[in-house]
Amino acid sequence: MRIWFLMFLLFWAAFPAMAQDKQGCAICALTEGSGPKPVAGSLVHEGKTYYFCSPGCQEKFAADPVDWAARLASQNEGPGRYGKLPDFTFPELQRSDLDNRVVVVNFWATCCGPCLAEIPQFTELQRQNPNDLRVLGFSYDKDIEQHAAFLSKLNYPSFLVSTPKVKSFLRQLLQQVGPVKAIPLTLLVNRQGEIIYRQTGGIGPDFRAALQTELSRR
Repeated sequence: MRIWFLMFLLFWAAFPAMAQDKQGCAICALTEGSGPKPVAGSLVHEGKTYYFCSPGCQEKFAADPVDWAARLASQNEGPGRYGKLPDFTFPELQRSDLDNRVVVVNFWATCCGPCLAEIPQFTELQRQNPNDLRVLGFSYDKDIEQHAAFLSKLNYPSFLVSTPKVKSFLRQLLQQVGPVKAIPLTLLVNRQGEIIYRQTGGIGPDFRAALQTELSRR
């Protein structure tokens, strides 16, 4: 009986370690390609929580969080947790205008054929869901007049990325989701303001399915 009791005590002492939560270490995921490990610490940067397997990894991340976060985000594509859409105040749009709406953020340019080919999908989605969806465009056009002339074909706002207030917003956003390496690039934001999908290239069936799922939620 005493032996069984001792075994029970040993198991109970070991249980917290056995039950310890596991997450991907932000440093080891990049440097070693390793999977989930027991969590030894965490750090919140730009609204997103990063987990670490050791104090050393956490210290390394904390020394340059902007660089590590960008490197992690640049590896991401598809569904995921990319943090919350940053706050902003544009003359034509306030962050509060997006409250309780699904948001599609599309990076494009008038000189980009694939971008122009999928814009009718966004205008149709906006037309079908005027109360539940907000499409936002961010254009890399350098010709301001050319961009302005194209706006008549859109039923949603589009902003030049070179505008000072837009630059400030995008600097923070791209630290979370990673750099724009090619356009079109499209992000999906749920009603809680969380960025949950990143799609480089034209949106496909998986992105549309995720969008419809979010639109169906109230």
